[in-house]
Amino acid sequence: MHSNSIVIPLPREQVPDWLLALRNGFLALLVSLGLKITTIKNYTHAVDWFCAEVGRRGLMAPDGVDESALVQVRDPLPARLSVHGRRTWVSVLDRFIAFLVKEGAIAAAPQPPETMSTGLETLCTDYGTWLRVQRGLAPTTVNRQQGRLRDFLAFRFGDAAPGDLNAITRADIVAYLEATGDTGLAGARSKADSLRSMFRFLFATGRIDQNLALCVPSISQPRSSAPVRHLSRDEVERILAAARGDSAMTRRDHAMLLTMARLGLRGQEIIAIRLEDIDWQAGEILVRGKGGQQATMPLP
Repeated sequence: MHSNSIVIPLPREQVPDWLLALRNGFLALLVSLGLKITTIKNYTHAVDWFCAEVGRRGLMAPDGVDESALVQVRDPLPARLSVHGRRTWVSVLDRFIAFLVKEGAIAAAPQPPETMSTGLETLCTDYGTWLRVQRGLAPTTVNRQQGRLRDFLAFRFGDAAPGDLNAITRADIVAYLEATGDTGLAGARSKADSLRSMFRFLFATGRIDQNLALCVPSISQPRSSAPVRHLSRDEVERILAAARGDSAMTRRDHAMLLTMARLGLRGQEIIAIRLEDIDWQAGEILVRGKGGQQATMPLP
């Protein structure tokens, strides 16, 4: 199939001379990729509108035209387009502009200068990687822990953060917990746990000489006078017996309850189980836990 049989010719007066051959080359490229004829015709309408718009904007020569200038030409798109049509035109026109850059017809958009990473940003990035790889924590938890790291170091060193990490003392840790302890017992315990995690990371990666996680005080929690809420073995067995049945739904429910009772799995972990996760011959089951963690457990 020849490209000339599909690519719709465009009169020269509707497009700047420097764009004409590039327009035809781009459409021929789409043909070579095996796109449907109707798709290429739709793309052609978008490209032709764009080329004509470049001419109407007076960009009759490529001098001084770069990628960002043509992106401005692309917007706004014709008002007649539907939401789907607008997305399609944006996609193909961005592809055409990238083609012009690749062919050397226009310069790429100037890139903003790279900002130098501060020591604190580098430390937070490394901490996030450590939490994901070593601890397997979820992204939301990682972000919260990184925020606690920034908060503590700003409290201790101010604008000089991260400062000399070996200069941190137990008194600094206690002062931080006391100064930010107005969020209740649960908040104080959460901050203490975050500090322990942070100091384990700093010690494990050689950034501090002593494991300051041992210096974080324990936050005592008053013992509740209410009875401990859990099911006895007999109560669990009665629930399992009550869930037995012959229908597919009752067999499913019984299997889920049995898995919770025997393996101690969470509800979400049970919901995530698929048939292919069960290795009947090996007597094992794949469990998908929090933070993307996976573990193989024996199947009684």
